[in-house]
Amino acid sequence: MSKTGLKNSIVVTLLISGILAFVLLSPTLKRGLFFREDYLPYLSRVGILFALVSVLAALRGDGIWRGDIDILLASIAGLYFLTNLWAQSKMKAMDGALKYGGYVMVFIMARYVCSNLLGQRIVRNLLIVSGVVVALAGYLTAAGIAQYPKSVQSGALLGSFQYPNALAAYAMFLLFFVYYAWTESFGCPIRDTIAGVLYSAIAFLLVGSVFLTNSRATLLMFGGFLAIYLALLPKGHRREIASRVAVSLISFAAVASKMDAALKDNDTSGMKQGLLIGLLLAAVLDLARRHLDKLVRRPVHPSSEVATTASPSLSSPSQESRPAPAKVVFFRVAVIGLAAVLGSLALIAAVRNPSTQTVLAKILPERVISQLKTVTLLDRSMLIRVFATKDALSIALGYPFGAGAGGWEALYHQYHRTPYWFTETHNHFAQMLVEIGFPGLLIYVALWAVLAYAAIKAYLKAYDEDDLPEAPSSGWTDPQEGPAFATKVASSAMAVLALGAHSALDFDLSLPAIAVDMYAAMAVLISDVGRYLPRLFRSTVLQFAPKFAGKKTQKKGSKKPDKGLSFSLSMAFTVLAALALVPAVTLTANRLYSGIEYGSRAMYAHASGDIKQAQSYLVEAAKRDRWNPTYPLELAEWAVDDYLATKNPASKNMVPLYLKAARLADPTNMDRQILEYQMLRKIGEIDDALKAHYELILMMPTNRSFYETFSDLGRTCIEQHLEGLSNPDIEEAQRKEHLNKLYDSAELLSSAFRILDTKRERVTGIYAKVFDPSGLNFTPRIALAAGQVAYLRGEIEASSILLEAAAKDDALAEEAHKWLAALAEVAGHEASLPEGFAPDPVEVLATASVFGVIRPSR
Repeated sequence: MSKTGLKNSIVVTLLISGILAFVLLSPTLKRGLFFREDYLPYLSRVGILFALVSVLAALRGDGIWRGDIDILLASIAGLYFLTNLWAQSKMKAMDGALKYGGYVMVFIMARYVCSNLLGQRIVRNLLIVSGVVVALAGYLTAAGIAQYPKSVQSGALLGSFQYPNALAAYAMFLLFFVYYAWTESFGCPIRDTIAGVLYSAIAFLLVGSVFLTNSRATLLMFGGFLAIYLALLPKGHRREIASRVAVSLISFAAVASKMDAALKDNDTSGMKQGLLIGLLLAAVLDLARRHLDKLVRRPVHPSSEVATTASPSLSSPSQESRPAPAKVVFFRVAVIGLAAVLGSLALIAAVRNPSTQTVLAKILPERVISQLKTVTLLDRSMLIRVFATKDALSIALGYPFGAGAGGWEALYHQYHRTPYWFTETHNHFAQMLVEIGFPGLLIYVALWAVLAYAAIKAYLKAYDEDDLPEAPSSGWTDPQEGPAFATKVASSAMAVLALGAHSALDFDLSLPAIAVDMYAAMAVLISDVGRYLPRLFRSTVLQFAPKFAGKKTQKKGSKKPDKGLSFSLSMAFTVLAALALVPAVTLTANRLYSGIEYGSRAMYAHASGDIKQAQSYLVEAAKRDRWNPTYPLELAEWAVDDYLATKNPASKNMVPLYLKAARLADPTNMDRQILEYQMLRKIGEIDDALKAHYELILMMPTNRSFYETFSDLGRTCIEQHLEGLSNPDIEEAQRKEHLNKLYDSAELLSSAFRILDTKRERVTGIYAKVFDPSGLNFTPRIALAAGQVAYLRGEIEASSILLEAAAKDDALAEEAHKWLAALAEVAGHEASLPEGFAPDPVEVLATASVFGVIRPSR
């Protein structure tokens, strides 16, 4: 490459890297992009930046669409867009499709930057910086130096994410990049020393993030992956990276108890001291490590990244006698993996042994020890994750082509046997199955299988060259064989696969900030192992597409014609990808976000008293964000408030219309359903409110509190219609209407109680270990409504038992005894009424007159 060409390549690499810096770093400052108002504008900007990168690539006569892994990612995004046709929640389904469209663009941009050694190094370090940003949000807040909302919660470090395990998984994922980047030379002793101190500080922060988040699974997984990682490293590099691992672990262990106690006690000064001591100790240990390394270093350094050549073995066996690298690595990983499992079990046993607790308390934070004590074979948290995966499979059997993004939250309550609140599956593979069905899961599994295959093949090829001299790195081209390359592949592969494995236990990848960085990390890995992809993914039309030279032109006065602009199918696919992805993501995200903006204007106008302007804003918001139920619900709530204040019938008539619009926008949204029945009850539409509440029961049939409020509402309906039936002046048409509505109310109540009985009976075996089935027994409030229904059906024994159970509640005793007195009046039933209780004879007779009034034979 000429000097001019090299310079131009560096300039373009740095320019696109600057674009990628925004893509990778800004999500960590936006709460992990957990909320719509954060990720919609972000995805819009990603689309614009992707278009810019595509233009830059085309101007260089290159293409950024490779036609291999990006095909799998684009297929996943395409399936997400397709599920919008039948999605359970169209709003969340569209948002999910936009996210995965954005992930495709991030991956393609990151891989384009990683096409040379400089760009790949920049991407890896951008990922590391993102981890520092996330962790510092928690550390600085805990130390009282800065403030970031909810970055520390209940004595656990959350960073800039929204739930505890995300930070732990993120830190674990990035530490493998840190340990490798820490070994890379900058070509100058002073710069290498400064870089070493910085990386040691970063490693200290990230190791602390793993430990201080209370994530038991991540803590154990980190130990296991770290052991396997060190086992995979070639022998000359193992010492280099192991020494850095030791620096990070020792520097944190020295202040672990202090920082843990400071978090638990909200002690900002203690956290400041721990943070400062830990960072200083990490720097000192790294400087000491570098000094000791100079003293014991062999004449020839083992790494072309750390140095330039490989260390020859003292007694290198001949190629004929060397065992196959695959067997060596497999045996080593198997042994280390088994040791890691046994070590984890030993650690769990040790924290329960009083004699070893005192020793461990000096090394591990107290909370970590207490968390490890809770790990058992019947651990509730783990069992619920197993139940969730099983429920995901049950959903997928009913929706084999997926329920769209948000499908799990909309459906899982209907399938689970024990009541748990998982808005995500805690298993990303299972979530893919629910959202895009079996085809999507197969593609997603294929993605991981292809990555693992290429990484293993590249690693084994490089590992096979472990004892051979290694070509020095020029700083621009990366050697594709030898121990340095094996170390590099092992580091990138371990980072990506560790996060992928952790996502099978938690919902890390449901946070766009983590998913974005994972796809960028995949690009880093692919840049090294892409040539080892299976033939199916390498032998695409792009590999065989000839370049068609453009029409030659000749400048005036020039002897040689210019070559013109070259064209290739790779460039064509790049342009087509940009034309498809950018409008689909950017324009849609912009439109949805503009709806949110109009909704905000409506809230401001309403607060200012300009009701008409507020309503017009909400109507406009609903047009732009049509699947968001928030806007019609706001209009319905304003109409309810107006009716309650003015008794204007027009406002009351508008409430059902607005509620219907909200229901059409998102029919499976539980929060919307709760608001619907509450609003209907406020305006006096009790029967419609009961029907709306019954839909809520169907959405979550294992929530006993829902049955209690449903029973209270049902009793109100029964009282209202009994009052109408007991009116002697009522007309026959009105009597028949009251009777029909009473029958409908009783049927809804009976159906709900049958569902509750069924759900309780299914809580057996391992499910009963997690949830006591008595938690679904009838409470007095439920028993009272059920007893009234049995009474209206003429069921003497059932109504007696249920009403007497309800009478044990002091708050319900008077009403229950009134019904028992009526039962004694009509059926000669001996009711055990409390001494001194004297029910109103008129009310008793009125109640007695409706005994058996809704028998099925009526």
